[in-house]
Amino acid sequence: MQEPPGRGEWPLRTTLHEGVARGITHHRPELKTQPTEVPETQKQMPRLEKSLRLSTQKCDMFSGEINRLKGQIERRITPQIEGRLEEATLLDTSRELPPADRFECPRKGATPPVRAGSGHDGRDQPA
Repeated sequence: MQEPPGRGEWPLRTTLHEGVARGITHHRPELKTQPTEVPETQKQMPRLEKSLRLSTQKCDMFSGEINRLKGQIERRITPQIEGRLEEATLLDTSRELPPADRFECPRKGATPPVRAGSGHDGRDQPA
């Protein structure tokens, strides 16, 4: 058999029981909503994962762009200067292309009109 509690244990037990009862009544609404929150959160997981993946890709892209711009600042070369440096190569390449290049006309069954003097080297071409 159990011995009866000592004199100081009765107030402690009642205080403990009151505290447990208050904790249960305080947390009961949270416990009721918790089972419905888990499936809702699981439904959102694929969308959140996709959003996180896209944000990570954007972050990587922007950090690469920032590093490229920092390199341009360190070298003191702007895109305009880079274009000027490549201009000679582009002109040589365009001169090598045949002067009679033309595109097919997307109209139905019609042939595109040929204009005289449409060559880029300044000479008139036969029609």
